[in-house]
Amino acid sequence: MAERSLQFQGVGMGPPKPSSSESESDVENDDARKRRRNRQQRNGGPVLYVSGEENANQIASRALRLGIRDPELMLWCETDADVIADNVASSAYGDFDFDATTANGNGNDNDNSPSIPKQPSLVVIDSIQTMLCDAAGSSAAGGITQVRECVGLFLRLAKSTGVPIMLVGHVTKSGDVAGPRTVEHMVDCVLYLEGVGPSGGGG
Repeated sequence: MAERSLQFQGVGMGPPKPSSSESESDVENDDARKRRRNRQQRNGGPVLYVSGEENANQIASRALRLGIRDPELMLWCETDADVIADNVASSAYGDFDFDATTANGNGNDNDNSPSIPKQPSLVVIDSIQTMLCDAAGSSAAGGITQVRECVGLFLRLAKSTGVPIMLVGHVTKSGDVAGPRTVEHMVDCVLYLEGVGPSGGGG
């Protein structure tokens, strides 16, 4: 069987570092101070795994088979990148709506989306090719425009909240990264994982 490769792209990995350009000036409003302190003093939290590939039952059955029973691992099946960004930002800042364009908040209302009880220490998006965002218009999921805009959205989310985001992506049969080449330059790092079967061959 052919090798199965999984591409992981990391955005904003590692704890946030205080910026020397940020200061507690008199002109800095309370919301900005709160957001800055949250970024700099973020405590460890649960891992949020967002699946756009499989439904909850499929993932749950696999988790049971592997003996995974971790209360700090949260599962969310969603493909709307804007809704994901709003909820992760709300978990970091409280009553705060994430602006997909500027990351400054825009009052979007996502009452039908679940709330994340605690700011995650890591967000895993599986996969970036299944995500859709408003900025990409009516283009199809997995297309060049959608992939590029969704990666940009998650990049801004990671920078504004300090939450590391890992993007799982597809690779082509030749082993190249699927999607626009600019994505490789937008993220902090690109990792390839290759599955090997019990006999030592590709699995």
